[in-house]
Amino acid sequence: MTGPEPLLSFKTPFKGEEYYEIWGRLKPRWRACSLPIARSFRQERNPLWQSPICLRSEGQSSTSFARKLTPEGVPNLRVIPTSVPTELSAWISKVNLVERLRETRVFYGFNRLEASSQPLAAMPQSAMTQLFRTPPSQPQDCWLPAIEVFGEGIYLEFNHDRIAQWQVEYRDWLQLRINDQFVNRLNDVFQTLPPLAGANREWASRYLLVHSFAHILINQFVFECGYSTASLRERLYVSADSTAPMAGILIYTAAGDSEGTLGGLVRLGRPERLGDVVRR
Repeated sequence: MTGPEPLLSFKTPFKGEEYYEIWGRLKPRWRACSLPIARSFRQERNPLWQSPICLRSEGQSSTSFARKLTPEGVPNLRVIPTSVPTELSAWISKVNLVERLRETRVFYGFNRLEASSQPLAAMPQSAMTQLFRTPPSQPQDCWLPAIEVFGEGIYLEFNHDRIAQWQVEYRDWLQLRINDQFVNRLNDVFQTLPPLAGANREWASRYLLVHSFAHILINQFVFECGYSTASLRERLYVSADSTAPMAGILIYTAAGDSEGTLGGLVRLGRPERLGDVVRR
């Protein structure tokens, strides 16, 4: 069974009319900036959770909310900034402890044997056909089953200058490792959200570094905090835009209980523990 990437509470902190008003303002911009590949899968569907605009906003929220969050303003997101361990400061520029977050998981369909490369291609009609014996005809009757879960996480942000230095130092190796076939394959995976102009080696090498580190860290967290691998999720924020680059990771867990999880993951992000975890 498949479903879209989760919507975290700080990704769409708007309700009702505010949500549609903001999306109405973003939609013309979104279409204008996607002209070179206007017929591509990502732009055809216009999923708000999937757009690079909101992905960048989500990544920035994990930083900005750490400074201005109040329980009255965003009760289901609590981000605490912490210091970066000295031994990691060359590579990691920021660490934030996400003590509480809310995730909405929506079930939109299923497949057998082989996963679809474009699961949102026929949305919402495909979901209505799969999940309803008689698909509703009225828009107000079209709904999807969803649940809200609460949890915790750790947000890490890489040093952009150090990534650029790494790309220069290992240019020859990256040329061999990241060939055209690899770049094209990344470009065709909808979850990676490649640049609107198409994937390139600079973006692909950055994505490879961030994604690989995320999985190594998750595997180590499993031994340290007691959660299983299936319980930990990742959210990547990667962009090679020279004016506003991104290289961040959110590793989090969420449970159906309204109280969320027990804090074991957040504790691993504290300066006295994170350095040892990464070294191991």
